Formats: sequence, C-alpha cells, structure tokens
Amino acid sequence: MGQWPYASILCCADSRTPPELIFDEGLGRLFVVRVAGNIITPSLLGSLEYISLHSTSRLIMVLGHESCGAVGAAVKAAEHPGPAETPALGDIVNRLMPAVLEAKKTGAQGKELVEAAAKENVRMTVKQIAEESQALGGMQKKGELKIVGAYYSLATGKVDIWT
Repeated sequence: MGQWPYASILCCADSRTPPELIFDEGLGRLFVVRVAGNIITPSLLGSLEYISLHSTSRLIMVLGHESCGAVGAAVKAAEHPGPAETPALGDIVNRLMPAVLEAKKTGAQGKELVEAAAKENVRMTVKQIAEESQALGGMQKKGELKIVGAYYSLATGKVDIWT
C-alpha cells in the first residue's frame, strides 16, 4: 500500500537503538537508514536523497546514542594507532576519526571522550549531509526540509534533539 514517512532517521546499527521503538512508530512512518556509528557515505546519502525527493519525508534526523561501540572503536584507534581489524571496519573508524579528534580538544577521556565524540559525530554528520548533497542542502535552504541532530540515552530512554 506504500509508505508515507514523515521523517528519515540516520542512526546506528546498534541493536539497542531501533527508532521505531524509541519513537513508538509503526510501519511506514519512519524511513530508517542504519549503519554502525551513524556515519554518512555516498550510498547512505543517496538513500536520504531518494526518500526526501520522492516521498513525504521532510525531516532528516541523525540519531547518535550513548555507549556507541563504533565510536568507542574510533577512540581506541586514536589512542592506540595501528592497522584496522578489516578494511571495512577501518573505513568506519576513519569516518568517525574527525569527531574523535574534535572531541579530544575538550580534554575528555575514557567514557566521557566516547560520549563527546558520539555527540560531535552527530553534529558533523548533520552538517555533512547538507554540504555533500546539493539536493538536500537546497531543500533545507528553501525551508522544505529540516536536518536535525539527536542523541539517545540508553540509560533513560530520553532523546535530546538539536536543531
């Protein structure tokens, strides 16, 4: 019968963070793109472009979360450089590294660094979507689309949304 999502969510593949459950939404309401570390790649960007250009979704949310394993791996790689376990895992870590390096400037360490880097990754990804996609950036400038960041607390179930 089709789908009529009002929002697209780029989120982590972590099994503890299903947007349909977090936001109490049924089938067809959310267009969900999941990948470890809620990073953006050309094909993921294409998915967001497709749904924004050819459906009812006029909101893109980048949803990060507490205790992200992918971000933790990037923090570990920053602290202990060496070869990646696999090339594909190395690609994820490399895409997260700018957020880790920016978060390190705060002086955070350990778990606090992982959380700061996860939040910074959300901010950077929101900006990256609008900058790397002429279509989405143009829609945002015209007021036809909102791109927001959000952060999910595993401990409380609360989502903080940043516009």
